[in-house]
Amino acid sequence: DELFQSVEAVYPSDREDLSCSELVGLVLEKMSLISTRGVGYPLKGVQIISVIESRFIPFKVAIVVGCLEGDFPRSLPNDVIVDNYIKTKIGLPSWTYVEAMEDTTFSLLRYRVANIFLLYHEDQNGSPTVRSRFIDRVFIEDPDVKLESGFELKVEPKPVAYSQTRAELDFGTIFKKVSPTSLEVLIHCPYKFLLKKLGLRKIERVSEQKALLQGSWIHLVLEKFFTGVSGLAGYSESLEAGQAIDEKYLTDRMTAIADHLFDDQKIDYPVFYQLRRSSLPKLVSWYHKLFFAHRGFEKIEPELSVNKLQKKITNPHQFEMGVEGKIDMLMGVGKGRLIIDYKTNSLPSNKDVALGIAPQLLIYAYALEGNDDDLENIVLGYWSVVGGKFQLATMGDRELTTELLGSRVSAKQKNVSEAIDNCLETIGWRLNQIMTKTEFVADIGPGCDFCDYSNICRHRDPKFKGMCEVGSLANHLKNA
Repeated sequence: DELFQSVEAVYPSDREDLSCSELVGLVLEKMSLISTRGVGYPLKGVQIISVIESRFIPFKVAIVVGCLEGDFPRSLPNDVIVDNYIKTKIGLPSWTYVEAMEDTTFSLLRYRVANIFLLYHEDQNGSPTVRSRFIDRVFIEDPDVKLESGFELKVEPKPVAYSQTRAELDFGTIFKKVSPTSLEVLIHCPYKFLLKKLGLRKIERVSEQKALLQGSWIHLVLEKFFTGVSGLAGYSESLEAGQAIDEKYLTDRMTAIADHLFDDQKIDYPVFYQLRRSSLPKLVSWYHKLFFAHRGFEKIEPELSVNKLQKKITNPHQFEMGVEGKIDMLMGVGKGRLIIDYKTNSLPSNKDVALGIAPQLLIYAYALEGNDDDLENIVLGYWSVVGGKFQLATMGDRELTTELLGSRVSAKQKNVSEAIDNCLETIGWRLNQIMTKTEFVADIGPGCDFCDYSNICRHRDPKFKGMCEVGSLANHLKNA
């Protein structure tokens, strides 16, 4: 009524139109001032209020929507400025206080309301969700409660004792097929590894999807550089082994293949321009200097599938752990075997490789061992696609590596056999930790605040923090 009265006041009957500026001014001046109630009054009929507001009101029926971990209860704050222990000492609300508030809210709501329906989405945009621990608590405390169709859960109020239960996991299935990347996740955080294996994925932003597409496009171009592109004039055949090749031809070949495979749906033009003009020619120049200028290569296998090598990682718990993945590039000159992994982001440090906690290249070398390849003849390294440079990760024989790369190797460079032993020992330690305790514990580290699962992980919960720290990777490396 107030809005229509305002319209009559500023809009005489003899006017035929109302300008846009007058209409916008009217809406901003009048509609923004009209008050609306957030809750119904009087307390009858259907009320739409927050969970906190509803806990003291004796409704006959309460329907709580969005009962997911991270929302109900809310995720613990990622406050790294003031430690939780310091908060308790200076009298500030701690995480224990926050959790107590959430528990109190649910308990009051449950015991004061006659009928409760807890609703949650099984998935969001195709990704699985984690339902609230409050729902699981109800199942544990009251075995008669069942999950009905339509996501309806009816809870009858009655005092019960709290107990814990544990779901059984099929470890043979979980570890049957693993990639070198997932092994790295297992080493650094078993809980994250488990969530990924169970299919729990975050909702990817457009920028993240674009980055994955760009990475796959780059790998395709680098593969086709060696194998050729069917139907592309002059570059349809694979590069011939065992002969020197002119650098200009190689550069023209890389550029032509990149142009031919360009797809603006997979790679942005500025990125493509940078790769075409700088990064890819640097890789061609490096390959030419090492192999094509005077000797060529004897063996080349881009995108070699590791699972075809039939390598299994043994463990003390008698289940098979099969490795599946693809080596970006395997090149052979004489007895030497150079394994290259193309990286479009940051490169693992040589220290992490030596400790065995950056396992990707090490697992590739381990898979090749015994397949007519001796570890002493293997050289492992990364090529930074954006930076346009090679980084030696580890190697077997030092003299052979110097001959293969054409440059001296630092005396501090660790041996590949030692690094593989460290990697397998750390994987075995993790598996033993998981199988002994039959649980996948989160590992507290510097990347926790940036983890995709930080909203549902409870590594900062005081109840679990001590347990996480005892079995941490940092402690294992310190005691190894």
